[in-house]
Amino acid sequence: MKKGFVVRIFFLLISVVLFISGCEAPLDLDGVNQTRNHASRRYDQYQAATVSNDNILVVGNDGVIIIIQKTDPDQIKRNKVSRFASLIDVVTCPNNRIIALDMQRKIWVSDDEATSWHSKQINNNEVPQAITCDPDNQIWVV
Repeated sequence: MKKGFVVRIFFLLISVVLFISGCEAPLDLDGVNQTRNHASRRYDQYQAATVSNDNILVVGNDGVIIIIQKTDPDQIKRNKVSRFASLIDVVTCPNNRIIALDMQRKIWVSDDEATSWHSKQINNNEVPQAITCDPDNQIWVV
């Protein structure tokens, strides 16, 4: 009697699992895929902006740089300096070099309108807060 009861419970559980899994709606990821194509994402946290020649640059968490063309604001591009960067400030120097400040004690430098970037380590134990360029293109980090 016990064995028959256990077998019936087992088959009942299997039937319930099959019934529940058969009723699930198909997974529709079209909205997610469309969102991935947007330059700005809902989870981005922007920190600072600067103007450089024909572009407006906005920097934020996750190393994100949004590039907006001043002449055509609908033309927005997304760039990343690094997945692990946390950009908190950005400045355009008089020589048109763009410098972004990373909270991880780095500066990111672009000489080509934010197309490519290279990093330089800040050799200091202090946490950086802001960045600027003086008229002689010297970089100042506070």
